[in-house]
Amino acid sequence: MSPEELANRAQTRLYAKVGAFFTNTGRGPGRCGVCTAPGLAELCDQCTSQRATYGTGLADLVVPLAYVKGWMIPPHQSEHHVRRYKHLTQPSHKCLQDLKLMMLAGTWLHGECIARTAGWWQVVTFVPSASRPGPEHPVAELARQVAPFKLNAHRILLGIRAGVRSRAGPVAAARPVRGPAEVRARGCRPACARCGRHLGLRRQGAVRGAGAEGGWRVRGDDHLYRALAEL
Repeated sequence: MSPEELANRAQTRLYAKVGAFFTNTGRGPGRCGVCTAPGLAELCDQCTSQRATYGTGLADLVVPLAYVKGWMIPPHQSEHHVRRYKHLTQPSHKCLQDLKLMMLAGTWLHGECIARTAGWWQVVTFVPSASRPGPEHPVAELARQVAPFKLNAHRILLGIRAGVRSRAGPVAAARPVRGPAEVRARGCRPACARCGRHLGLRRQGAVRGAGAEGGWRVRGDDHLYRALAEL
């Protein structure tokens, strides 16, 4: 299967599974330059406040995966998905599988778009939950779906610093854990098939310069095809 055929299959599967209730994000006038939320200024109030508080400690690039329609009665299906996939007592396997598909297909289709702006990612991780900070949290399943574009990209687990509180109370500090690389990639690197859209991931730090280009590979088409079929 050619890269173009595989890209079309991935997009078709996305529309079939989640196209009825998730929508692509947008850039440009009327959108926050960071989180892409609707707004009249360059940045929304929340992103402006975070920039003032954390300055250069923020991510170099934020790429929202899709819009979620929240605070609706009854709840919109998009909100249902992002809540129920990680529900503590009644998690939804269907919601988790749909979000895994979005992460895998989105990062594979748009990886080169992201790289052209901020460089290829060397590390894949997720922001840990204060109440469930370990890899058993369902969000770790989403992080594992990020398409690996480099043989030595690492998967790491972030720790929780002292003083962080969850809804249940203070959380003991946990040291970051760096595990062995989980990425095993082969094959060629096709051109991004959907560079006009804004799907992808949020990552911290940037990799720039010629050193970011050497040795990058995308999953072999057969590998990605099997992964899409499983989801």
